[in-house]
Amino acid sequence: MAIKNSTKQAFANALKSLLVNKELSAVRIQELCRICGTERPTFYYHFRDKYDLVSWIYEQDLQKSIRLSGERYGKAQLEQLLLILQADQNFYRKAFHDSGQNALLSHILQSNIRLAREVLGEEQTLVNLTREEEFQIRVYTYAWCGCLQDWVSGRYEFTPSEFAALMYRSMSELALKSLQESRGAT
Repeated sequence: MAIKNSTKQAFANALKSLLVNKELSAVRIQELCRICGTERPTFYYHFRDKYDLVSWIYEQDLQKSIRLSGERYGKAQLEQLLLILQADQNFYRKAFHDSGQNALLSHILQSNIRLAREVLGEEQTLVNLTREEEFQIRVYTYAWCGCLQDWVSGRYEFTPSEFAALMYRSMSELALKSLQESRGAT
């Protein structure tokens, strides 16, 4: 497992180094392989395409934010994630700027929809979410992803702490109640 992750990390580092001087759309798999000293099949063993690599990087950062904050979701975890995204601002700006078929924004959107369903469904042991709850999940998730993209792109001049607090306060009553219940607070 360590070798597999170190190979993935090598591709991640190579991608980040290439993004210093070019856009994601201009990066070719052959370039990544040349930098890593591997062949194309090695890349495709680990990733479907460069967007899958971008998503893997984000997932690693998401897991890091969970470890550092000590919570799976909530304001502290969100703030930690934002600090991580800010620290790797060049990579995330370029990743969000690209709107390819499997782009990062699409990955985060689907990931957040799953997370919201988990919070609303599993934590409250709701077997079937109502159509209204499903709709609220999508509305909030789309809004959150759009605002995150704007923040990463520099359209908002909020610190990670300020942005996390604003995003947390803007959650629907249903989502806030679910988060509080999942942590045993009322």
